[in-house]
Amino acid sequence: MSHSVLILANNHKKDIFLFLVLFVISVTSVYYFPPFLNKVFFLLLLTIAFASRKDYFWFTYFIIIVSGPMRLFEDYGGAVIHRIPEYNLIGNYGLTFIELLLIVFFIKAKIKGRKNNLILSKYYHLVFALIGFLVILSFLYGIEMSSFIGYARKFLIFTLFYSFPRLIREKDFIFMFKIFSVLTLLTFINQVLTASVGFNLADEIAGKHWVEFFFMDTQYLRAYDSVLSQFFTFIFGLTLYSMKKPPINPKFLLFIIGISFLSIFITGTRGWMVAFSVVVILYILFVKKRKAKVITNGIVALMLIFILASFFTPIQLLLRSNVERLSTLTSVIQGDLTAEGTISRLNVRLPKVVEGIKRNPILGWGFSETYAKYDDGHVGFANQVLQSGIIGTIVLVIFLAKFWLLNKNIEKRLPRNNNFKNSLLSLNLGMISLIIIHFTSTQIFGFSMHQIILTMVIVYFLLADVWQKLALREVTENTEKR
Repeated sequence: MSHSVLILANNHKKDIFLFLVLFVISVTSVYYFPPFLNKVFFLLLLTIAFASRKDYFWFTYFIIIVSGPMRLFEDYGGAVIHRIPEYNLIGNYGLTFIELLLIVFFIKAKIKGRKNNLILSKYYHLVFALIGFLVILSFLYGIEMSSFIGYARKFLIFTLFYSFPRLIREKDFIFMFKIFSVLTLLTFINQVLTASVGFNLADEIAGKHWVEFFFMDTQYLRAYDSVLSQFFTFIFGLTLYSMKKPPINPKFLLFIIGISFLSIFITGTRGWMVAFSVVVILYILFVKKRKAKVITNGIVALMLIFILASFFTPIQLLLRSNVERLSTLTSVIQGDLTAEGTISRLNVRLPKVVEGIKRNPILGWGFSETYAKYDDGHVGFANQVLQSGIIGTIVLVIFLAKFWLLNKNIEKRLPRNNNFKNSLLSLNLGMISLIIIHFTSTQIFGFSMHQIILTMVIVYFLLADVWQKLALREVTENTEKR
């Protein structure tokens, strides 16, 4: 077995246990500690993160905290008592723990990090140049200082492009995947418990009464939750499963991939349901060679789901309701832009964004007040054009095309018996799923989205870079052996 595969086969039982303990303590601190003690606790974590040698541990912690699994850590308003703390620096302006942790990563990478450029670094530089150009445009068009400060704080997430490759090593990939898997499984269990017996963790701990809002849609039953960990578990689960000799048991990988799919499905979020379904179809058609085995496993999994649903009426109703909700998309094809009255994206939201685009289609409105006037992240592609114009759209297309071609070119260089060959194609399927969402639903690509979306997209490309380097290392190892 090659060195590239061996470094993935690490046992992380101790680290996973410590991570879960830290997660529990963090929840306890946010919802039960007095506000002052809560702030002290998270300041202490910043110190430990800077001193720790296990940077993969703290990067994963950052991602999980941002994602707010099981509807925890969702309150970011300054007036909220139980929340991830914010520290005022000048007047009412300050930084959250999450933003301070990003700064800690950046400083640590500068002082202690190893030089390790991203494979597509020059294209990331092109994206950063676009951000700078949009900032300049924003001041020319008009932007309030309070708005600019808000965007500047959001821009801290882009420091990951510097700190992540300098602090994270290839062997850390598996730890991150295992944590995503654990959180996805816990999220799914929480969804099922809420649907079946009315128990919701956030409701019990935070008193947010999520059970009342669990079925917010008056027509369809939906189990809402953050998509971040499910996306990573699903896409990178397929990536690992595609290997000739996966470092994790293939049966477990199939199980957690299925759980990820189910967890997304019962949220009733049609864009993600379609995206994941398309990925499965493309994976069977173009990636997995032993198609009969995958199809058989899929049929067995579906049978188990139906058997489980037959014993729990609430779960049965939840699955049936979301199948019906997904079926409303057929009415869009027939000309009903409201999808039987379930969406206003095409007939109400889109025209407003298009109106803003028409006023400046070439350059876009950047982060200006005019952008804020027409901004609507529910119509992803249009909103991205509103912000960065045709020029910015071209930059995005160039980057995505280069990412796609890089995976294809590396895959072509690998012999048929190479462990990473098919897995690189799975990475491209991850990008396809993001593009589907961007063009049909929520904005995925851009610079002013919700922190969860920004983190998901950035970390996806950073983890893909880790995987690409592992595959290239395998090529080098094979060449040296000849």
